[in-house]
Amino acid sequence: MNNIKIPKAKEIGHSKVITLKEDNSAFEMISIFEKFNISSAPVINECCEVVGFVAEGDLFKVLEESLFFDEQRIPNVGEIMETKVLFAKPDWNIFELDDFFTFNNLRCAPIVDSENILISFVTKKQLFKSLVNLTKDRFVHIKNQNEPVELSMYQKVGNILEGRIDNKN
Repeated sequence: MNNIKIPKAKEIGHSKVITLKEDNSAFEMISIFEKFNISSAPVINECCEVVGFVAEGDLFKVLEESLFFDEQRIPNVGEIMETKVLFAKPDWNIFELDDFFTFNNLRCAPIVDSENILISFVTKKQLFKSLVNLTKDRFVHIKNQNEPVELSMYQKVGNILEGRIDNKN
């Protein structure tokens, strides 16, 4: 794929990431999810290190339980977050990122640096858009290439005799 640059995870991810803190209440989480039209978010500590991850599914279970079993108790994000977070590497290309999403059955992932500090957040939708753009670029590249020229037998023999073409093929 000459002259086509394969994008990296850090280039396609959102750098302005909507995050939560462990002490956010479930209601604050609902408000943030609705306000920013998101369905999941990384949870960070005061040093911007990713310490967990929450999604609508986690919240659904909590609300369902509080509705039917414990009406007074609404937990905070720290109590419902998943602490085993899978991270995307910043230098993965989009194909490595797709393998990561597919293998782990994910739709999004935080991208962190070597010290676990949040850099950005990447989604399957961003990955798809990036692949579509790459495909379009590739077709433009192919279209703009010169058509191969078919030489006549006379031209081929002339090139061989002049040493411009290896005649051993």
